[in-house]
Amino acid sequence: MYNMIIALQCPVYLQSHTVSTHSLIYNCTNENSLSLCSYKYNYEENAVCVGLYLNVSDQILIKALTIMRDSKCKTPTKCVLHRDERKDDTFHCCCTTNNCTLDWELESNLTESTPVYHTSKHEKNLNINPLLLNAEQSTTSTTIKSLKKLHLLSKSNNSIVWKAWLNNESYVSLKIYYKKNHILWNNEINIFKTLDHSSVIKFLCHDEYKNELTQEIEYRLITQYHEYGSLQDYLNLNILSLHDCLVLLTTLVNGVVYLHTERYDEKNMLIKPMIAHRDIKSANVLIKHDKTACLTDFGVALNLSQKILSRNDFVQIGTIRYMAPELLVGVISHTRESLLKVDVYAIALVFWEILSRCEEYPCNNKKYLSPFDEYINEQRITLETMYDLVIGAKKRPIIIRTSIKNQILHQIFDVIEEAWDQEPDTRLTAHSLAVKFQLFLSQVSSL
Repeated sequence: MYNMIIALQCPVYLQSHTVSTHSLIYNCTNENSLSLCSYKYNYEENAVCVGLYLNVSDQILIKALTIMRDSKCKTPTKCVLHRDERKDDTFHCCCTTNNCTLDWELESNLTESTPVYHTSKHEKNLNINPLLLNAEQSTTSTTIKSLKKLHLLSKSNNSIVWKAWLNNESYVSLKIYYKKNHILWNNEINIFKTLDHSSVIKFLCHDEYKNELTQEIEYRLITQYHEYGSLQDYLNLNILSLHDCLVLLTTLVNGVVYLHTERYDEKNMLIKPMIAHRDIKSANVLIKHDKTACLTDFGVALNLSQKILSRNDFVQIGTIRYMAPELLVGVISHTRESLLKVDVYAIALVFWEILSRCEEYPCNNKKYLSPFDEYINEQRITLETMYDLVIGAKKRPIIIRTSIKNQILHQIFDVIEEAWDQEPDTRLTAHSLAVKFQLFLSQVSSL
């Protein structure tokens, strides 16, 4: 008979199968990320949750979690990190409350060189848009009780993105802008406050936080986390059916249509402005749990409804590989519509990336290629390189049609070629693309 009526629940996690395996530790299916792939229950009186942690670049990361019997656990209710006597960068804890190893604190005698980010003693008020909260979050909460960085997702010249564990409840994406780019942080927040759509990443909250180690202010932005990651990473690992490709194409273009459309209420008051993204690329598209797409990264996006446009709004901005011809030349009409056509050109390149991984496309067995990789051997692409390709040689990503047997796939490529036309005025609008792709999806679904 068990000594406890209520079982202790502990997360069980092993970072790598090369680590010696305990009978209570289960290998995770994704060994490159923190996936709490199982939980273990124990009814015995001296059962404890146990965690092993590493200090990596001044961040506390989880190495292993398990559950075992230990009557000598010194901190029964909280996970207090104790430094390993043999390894300065290794810590451990034991505790006896459900999932307690996911919410750790530092031992009081440890130095500040090992920071913990936003434990319960570092509560901080946030600016939260309650209408845009993740459904898993409490809509009444206005504080971060705890926020722990788990592992690095991406890094750019402007910001760094982490997978994080928020309030001991859910995974989130934590984006930190560098101090010099806090204007982009502020712009992205203002853009997010106008958006609410299934094909746009869910914005949760933002704050300014003083890093205890560097004493620098971090400009932080928290959004919903999606395990599949970016479209670029997803395509690199997967070959897709034509139906799945069209689901991605349709949901992605629906997001762009939403951005590009002004919306008014019954009193003709503007409730959602026209937005130009200005940096559409496969790395800025995320794959959701249902294999649909959503747009992210609005740092350089532009509100076209509430701003008098100036010369600075039409400069060369975004990712060079995805820049439209008119941006590469530096001759672009100073109108709202011209900025929307820049988005259409970029999304057409992303469409090509998706279809190049379609199982019905003859070259899908080759490795994943970014747009123009067929022509470029350089690791760092320059404006001059893209100018010579797109303007001088009028090149686009190669479409090999000779072996395509599916007529719908032929028609989709026809539409893509209209979307990346050299002349902005000839390109289709995002709305036209959405109508066409929805028709293609209906046709494929009925087969």
